[in-house]
Amino acid sequence: MESIGSSTAKGGYKEEYYMTNFINENNVYIARLFGCNSIKTRVSLADKAYVLSGTHKTDIIWDYKIQHKKTKEGQFGQVCRYWLDHMHKHVPMSANVLRILRGMCELPLDKKNDKICDKTCRVKKLLRINYTERQLNSVIDYFEKNKLDILKMVFLGHNEKYIPDIISCSIFKGKKRHKILMWSTKDVLDYFSLQKCRIRKSGTVIEIGQYLTFQRKGGDGGKKQANQFQFKAIISKIPNPLYVKIFDN
Repeated sequence: MESIGSSTAKGGYKEEYYMTNFINENNVYIARLFGCNSIKTRVSLADKAYVLSGTHKTDIIWDYKIQHKKTKEGQFGQVCRYWLDHMHKHVPMSANVLRILRGMCELPLDKKNDKICDKTCRVKKLLRINYTERQLNSVIDYFEKNKLDILKMVFLGHNEKYIPDIISCSIFKGKKRHKILMWSTKDVLDYFSLQKCRIRKSGTVIEIGQYLTFQRKGGDGGKKQANQFQFKAIISKIPNPLYVKIFDN
């Protein structure tokens, strides 16, 4: 049986093709909304949008580079996942903060099979029973002081060639497409950079505002990859999209 994650990925990929057709049908209007006041200033506007193959932050190449998500109204969805060492490399943290985040995200591997997590162990939650208030505050300070760099890692990635200019999403109600929303990536970064960071009461999630969270990935049948972290966002809740299309259902 096909996994839910696999089905979701394939559904999102199919939606990217729909989105390229949508952009090609509305290219002049969308281009003007995102800063093109004169078609003559953008020779490439005549080019057709197309889906970019491979794993990049950009899903669709057009006159702008677009990251596209398929979602439901108010639904959290993964926007990135990495190993903690990747985050430490690009947004360095103290040894103390790295140790605390490893405790929250990385279970020991099984002694007999280093490809799976030891299911007899539990993550070390960010709670006062495990850490002092000073230690917990050091984690929040790391996220607050490095917020913009963290957001760039989450939404832009590190491949300069494929940094998205636009973030868009298709919002579904059941099996029907309900809305298309589009934001300037800069506006998305500006919005989240003003949000406060905090640790949820569960001790397993760090929030950057209400609509962006950092947590252990988990799942994957307990495979080693479950020890990665992920950022999840409610894309549909980001305010002030530059483009809104509501479909009559």
